[in-house]
Amino acid sequence: MTWTSGEPIATPRQAEEFAAWHLRTLGFADAQVTQASNDGGIDVRSTRILAEVKQLTAVVGRPLLQRLVGARGAQHHLALAFYAANGYSRGAREYAEEMGVALFTYSTLGDVVAVNAPARELEAAAPPPEPATPPRPSARSAARAAYVDAKAKAEQQSPEELLSELADWLEKALLVMGPIGLLLGVGMLFTLPSSDDLVESLRSTLGALAVGAGLLVLLVLIRRVRRKRRRGW
Repeated sequence: MTWTSGEPIATPRQAEEFAAWHLRTLGFADAQVTQASNDGGIDVRSTRILAEVKQLTAVVGRPLLQRLVGARGAQHHLALAFYAANGYSRGAREYAEEMGVALFTYSTLGDVVAVNAPARELEAAAPPPEPATPPRPSARSAARAAYVDAKAKAEQQSPEELLSELADWLEKALLVMGPIGLLLGVGMLFTLPSSDDLVESLRSTLGALAVGAGLLVLLVLIRRVRRKRRRGW
């Protein structure tokens, strides 16, 4: 059974996976649990640190730390760390200080305590946690936020500013709809039938042309009124 962040630690294997996760948070990005059948006394391995994990009911004594130091062999560039569920004996702590082994205790809820100076040094050298990525707002919440912003903006505007903004939108709409109406009318002129429906088709064509022309005339009038208002009539 594998362990994931936030879950209780129930088995020795989960304790090892927890220790690997904790070392990764301390900056040892490649820390991984070793294979159980061939770990050589090492439970977690990284290119920069080795760690052993014990989920014992008793305190960890000096012999287990000596075994960890021996498993390192001649690779003295590798740091050492030990994780124990129930603490360390006095002799183990003294030996760890002498050999520079970082001692940590952990609880089944995933709380970690640095027991000695080497462990506190690892924590002090850890990179700052990455800022959490804010969740992307849903379409509904985004629309609501836009509505609230628009409402707040409208409440701060004077009536003249609101009318000016409305006129801007109306100008844009007329600038699009007027030419469309004219183009539609011209297109209908080129497709007039030669049957008895000619009169009805002419009416539709002239109607489209009239709508387009009327919208453009309205656009011109709005612009003239706005220019006069800017000049103070």
